[in-house]
Amino acid sequence: MMARPAKGPVPPQQASGQSGDHAPGGVDPKQVRRLTQWAPGVASEGAFSAEECDRILTLGGHLKESRIFEKNDGSGGEVPADDYRNSHVTFIKPSPESKWLFDKLGGIVAQANQVHYQMELFGFSEPLQIAAYGPGQKYDWHLDIGNGKVSIRKLSIVIQLSDPADYEGGSLTTMASKDPFEFPKTRGTVIIFPSYVLHRVPEVTKGLRYSLAAWIGGPPYR
Repeated sequence: MMARPAKGPVPPQQASGQSGDHAPGGVDPKQVRRLTQWAPGVASEGAFSAEECDRILTLGGHLKESRIFEKNDGSGGEVPADDYRNSHVTFIKPSPESKWLFDKLGGIVAQANQVHYQMELFGFSEPLQIAAYGPGQKYDWHLDIGNGKVSIRKLSIVIQLSDPADYEGGSLTTMASKDPFEFPKTRGTVIIFPSYVLHRVPEVTKGLRYSLAAWIGGPPYR
């Protein structure tokens, strides 16, 4: 059983694109960069230290199984689509213990938005999500934006919480052209991309991959 120690809708943080030479936490905005000309997102490698990654993992509560269900045409019921998504997740809500994380991540996103996207943003639209992928688990191609409450998502953020030596497979991959693009696995790396970009976490074949996902909301595109 996967579990982590506990604590846990989010006030708008500094995610609307403010000026300044450095984001909170001392991250130089120049380090939040597009890795190649065609990369459909930006990254800041090692923005969070190993100690901070460990600290993030302690903020999450008990990890629960996360699955997507699809209709079974034979019985009329629903069956889990484990060949599409199967992982374990927990959530981090704003609290005195998590304030440092929301502040630092919000500052990084604000700088990235100012330099690379210039989107109109509200701030964090949902609690942060810690996900764990073990052998055989994955999340196939999908978008983060959709109907209902997720329709306001503008930017998606991922923090790589595991050392890449701890697992095999599971490389965050985006698709914005004919060739998939794999982002760095370096622990503490922050990856930011528009929520309308197609992406996946392919199957983990060995070990355990931890990551944090967050979404920044904003008004409708127009």
